[in-house]
Amino acid sequence: MSSNVLIQKAGWLPVRRWAIVGLAAGALGITVWGISQLRTGGGREEQTEVVAPRIATVTALGRLEPDGETINLTAPTSVQESRIDQLLVSEGDRVEAGDVIAILDNYNRLQAALQQAEEQVNIARA
Repeated sequence: MSSNVLIQKAGWLPVRRWAIVGLAAGALGITVWGISQLRTGGGREEQTEVVAPRIATVTALGRLEPDGETINLTAPTSVQESRIDQLLVSEGDRVEAGDVIAILDNYNRLQAALQQAEEQVNIARA
């Protein structure tokens, strides 16, 4: 009886080996195919369009100085420095005495202070 069991096991041994070899070869093939798909991007070529942001304004700190001598446009009014809010001329433009070439960021505040000072002078005169 034990010899029948050995024969049955011996009969299955070559079939099992071929099944294991076949499964191992299939797994190896799938692995190689998967790696090649990852390296090539899966056959899909994705193109990404890079869009640069649109620049609406440029902000920078600096000074306006002519090529020759430096001309003082205004006397300093306080410890706080002013910045240009609007530049009304371009490089190469001709300007004459009295032309407005720039508007400073503290223009409205200083204009209100001037009006208040003028009103105080008028009240003092009255």
